[in-house]
Amino acid sequence: MKYFSLFIIILPIIVNAEIFKLTQNDLDTISKSYNSKIINYRIADYKKFLNTAKTFSKYQKFERINYKVNKIRSIKDEQSQGVGDYWSSPKEFLIDGQGDCEDYAITKFFSLKDVGIDKTKLYLGVGKVKYSKTSHMVMLYFKTKTSIPIVLDNLSWKILPLNKRSDLIVKFVFNEIDSYTIKDNKKDKKVRINWGKKDKWKELLQKVYKN
Repeated sequence: MKYFSLFIIILPIIVNAEIFKLTQNDLDTISKSYNSKIINYRIADYKKFLNTAKTFSKYQKFERINYKVNKIRSIKDEQSQGVGDYWSSPKEFLIDGQGDCEDYAITKFFSLKDVGIDKTKLYLGVGKVKYSKTSHMVMLYFKTKTSIPIVLDNLSWKILPLNKRSDLIVKFVFNEIDSYTIKDNKKDKKVRINWGKKDKWKELLQKVYKN
């Protein structure tokens, strides 16, 4: 992942959708794979899991989804996609059965929305892990606008407040509604992210909400 410049502005709201609904193109892709049976099982199992997760308490939703998604194989984009930085939709992540940090965070983000967690409190966060030269993405939940968020991270099975993650520095957070820089482990200035030549967030949302 790469860092991006920030500009002050508010982003538009996007409505929810059936993010795990398979299109004919998805079905064709799966049928051509030698792992088609495993892929179909993985997707059906995850859909069943999310349906059950809707009955869990709020913390159980965080804990179980973090654990479930973290069990998926970790692999760098260069190996799986042939490019340096590719953001998979939750469907793509489940079909591939592998991904890197942003794929885990994105799938947790949309899964938590699907099971009823307030989407205005869910954010994707970009920053760095100590001793790493590359950027890192995590999923964050802010109980209130001024609270320190909890972190769902593919590098940890534990869900901890951001101030308890001494190894992690989050630079900015974003969702479908707004974006903020982070200071002292809390939201600071409202911003818009300049993604550069390719708006990966916009491209991802188009994939997620395209049925």
